[in-house]
Amino acid sequence: MENQLRSIRYWLKAITLLLVIHMYYLFFTPFGPDPLFPSGVVEVMLLLLFVIGLSAIASLILQLVSDISGSRPEI
Repeated sequence: MENQLRSIRYWLKAITLLLVIHMYYLFFTPFGPDPLFPSGVVEVMLLLLFVIGLSAIASLILQLVSDISGSRPEI
């Protein structure tokens, strides 16, 4: 059961990371940002997605380290 929960967490973090990458390419490609959103809203959305992506990456790395070492590292 614990392995299934761990697997679900890995998948959720991977999906979050892919979503962040997708949003980055959506707004920073030569096509430009979506004209429906004002530029300030786009910047706030990108900043929020960037922070979520970084936290997902950090959490995934900490989870992998704790799985390898057997204990959760102190930050």
